[in-house]
Amino acid sequence: MCEVVKRGLLCLELVACASWVACATTSPRRSAPPAARQAAVKDLIHQAAARHGVEVALVQGVIEVESGYQVQARSAVGARGLMQLMPRTAASLARQLQWEDYDIEDPAFNVEAGTAYLAYLLKRFGGNRRLALAAYNAGPTRVEQWVDRGRTLPAESQRYVRAVLGAREHYVDNPSFAPQPQLDTEGLRALLKEKLYGLRPDEPLDG
Repeated sequence: MCEVVKRGLLCLELVACASWVACATTSPRRSAPPAARQAAVKDLIHQAAARHGVEVALVQGVIEVESGYQVQARSAVGARGLMQLMPRTAASLARQLQWEDYDIEDPAFNVEAGTAYLAYLLKRFGGNRRLALAAYNAGPTRVEQWVDRGRTLPAESQRYVRAVLGAREHYVDNPSFAPQPQLDTEGLRALLKEKLYGLRPDEPLDG
């Protein structure tokens, strides 16, 4: 990750959100098949992962679970794009990345910003993928509170983490970027909506 991003992200003051919200996307399903949607953003993922030092397969797993590779995916509370960024979070990341005139649903920006944020979380949690992924979904402050109190991750968070890591394993085993038919992302998002699971705080990342 470039130094300007490191400096900005390491001095975050993350604002905790008080309620649990749904992660299910509400936009219409894209007409292109999953493999075509994945291929369209393959280079963006590889480039962003290389710039920020994040495993390509992990970024792919996050995108698959978060949006099913739907560029215009939107959650019930406004998370948008491939990596489901909230507007204020995206705005702060844009400042950190010095990305002017960004479009939150632009795949190039969304993947770059989401990957930068994932890299930050991995560093914040000492490279622990499970905690970093839980923080991507629920917010780092909340996850740190769970850890400090000696609590295990809630069942809902464990389910989210397993889904992303399961998708990651598929991409590790299939470097040709083939879709994973075993993961029912639509079903997972429906479950999250039904259980009101998955805090998606809209957090400013101002340094």
